[in-house]
Amino acid sequence: MQRPSSYRQSRASLARAVYRLSNWLLAGLFFIISTLPFASALAADAPKTVVWEAPMAPGKELDPVALNLALGRTEVPNQGVLETMRSYYEAKKYSFHKIKPKAPHDAIYQVALKEDSTQRVPPDMAGIGPFFLIKSGDRYYALTTNNFARLFAPLDKAAQVMPYLEYYEALYVDPFCKLVQADMEKEFTKAGRTPPSVSTVIELADGYNVRLIIYVGVHIEAFFEKTVHVARDGTVKLLEPPKMLQKLGEGKFF
Repeated sequence: MQRPSSYRQSRASLARAVYRLSNWLLAGLFFIISTLPFASALAADAPKTVVWEAPMAPGKELDPVALNLALGRTEVPNQGVLETMRSYYEAKKYSFHKIKPKAPHDAIYQVALKEDSTQRVPPDMAGIGPFFLIKSGDRYYALTTNNFARLFAPLDKAAQVMPYLEYYEALYVDPFCKLVQADMEKEFTKAGRTPPSVSTVIELADGYNVRLIIYVGVHIEAFFEKTVHVARDGTVKLLEPPKMLQKLGEGKFF
């Protein structure tokens, strides 16, 4: 027996109402879940997408000239000497022990002269490295300042800033410098080199202002001071150039 049209219409209306209600309930459920603490924690732990710069051409990963160029140097220091040394470099896996990578990658490598190399060059010769590479997938990327920041930032806490700057200064400013920190003051004093001050970090809304006290012992032995701003994304900007605070001696020459 055929049911009246009014019955069929009421059944259709009821089905539509149930469908809409189920959609609303699902949307509300997803909203509630997204606001729970564990949901935000999962989102924070999700690996970020990184676009690395300075890719190395295949076969050039151990080439000191290519590595200098990848770091953005328009003129390679001691290029003539480096061109004769290409076969003396090797890559080994490396870890920056005081800071932890925060971006997904496969490995970090240090490219340096082989320990048993017959090549003997002064360690302060410009352009000889060591260099560092990030391996991601089947490509290698030079550890530029931007890649360094992408690898180890964000810097969410003031306590992360000084370890970050220790490596940054050694890699991109002066490999022989040493940042004077509060827990190192006794060590310097015991060695007869009492620092005039120690490095300090001031946290701001957009990052950190850092007064660096730097000890240098090569070419000149002295304490220097400079001020930098470190953004939370790892970008380092010089605010006040280095100035000498105290000269201790002539320093070491190789």
